[in-house]
Amino acid sequence: MLKKGSWRARRFQVGIRQIRKLFEKEDFKTKLIYSHYFREHGMTNLQEFFSVAGENYFETASLFHQDFPELFHILQRMLNFDSEISCPFRPPVD
Repeated sequence: MLKKGSWRARRFQVGIRQIRKLFEKEDFKTKLIYSHYFREHGMTNLQEFFSVAGENYFETASLFHQDFPELFHILQRMLNFDSEISCPFRPPVD
């Protein structure tokens, strides 16, 4: 359980706010809908979206990073999970 004032709780709260801002943008919602990457029920509300995004983050990290890099990095910071070490994903080299 996270303590209310801990740095981990703060990191998570900041991430949720950033996700909320993305989720409320019409152009981002349009991209979500047309991508067919997120399950339909994920568009119900912010909590469902976060749940589906978390599942996608762990199940298909490379595709998630490729199609939704901003959201991917927000989740990466929130969860403090380095997918480059834990997942077989290697970002393209510029």
